[in-house]
Amino acid sequence: MAVLADLLSGRGDPRGELVQLQLEREQRPFDVRLAKAEAAHLARHDRALLGPLRTATSLCELTWRRGYIVEARLKSYAQDHADRFTGQRVVIEPKRTRLARLVRELLALESARPLAMLTVQLPYSSFARPHLLACVDEVLVASPSSLRVLGVHVLEQRYGDDWYSADWHVAATLEQRVGDLHVSADAAFAPQVFSRLA
Repeated sequence: MAVLADLLSGRGDPRGELVQLQLEREQRPFDVRLAKAEAAHLARHDRALLGPLRTATSLCELTWRRGYIVEARLKSYAQDHADRFTGQRVVIEPKRTRLARLVRELLALESARPLAMLTVQLPYSSFARPHLLACVDEVLVASPSSLRVLGVHVLEQRYGDDWYSADWHVAATLEQRVGDLHVSADAAFAPQVFSRLA
């Protein structure tokens, strides 16, 4: 892997230095200096490493290993609005499916070639199902050979003991193996996901 890092660095590819940093971190995982250097390198070279995805980093949790993205969680908090006076849900579907576009942009990245695990999450809403199915369609179009686990989840907001502590949880899911792909999907529309991927 160090040879690949040297080759990439020689070509001016920022993944070369990233590979070197991450190899060092494998040897010294608790070295704070290396962790900061890796984070600074990712921030400094976000355009080359993430392409158009760099503007959506608040919606993405990416796991990098040896210069490449191996796991990704794409999450949106778009949901139906509540009427201020009645408290009822007002269905206003977003004009575009941003999450599906993020899936497409992620799968097109050179940095994401060895992506093994992809999770896409959206809060429960009137438009969650079609938008998540659009994400599945993007995976079908790209058909990444390295992908082994796909999660398509609806998030539910649950409140703690007091009214103010709320957290997001994945709704009930069903799991199935589709070829080489392990798929986990929201129980409400899992059959649609499984049949699209079959």
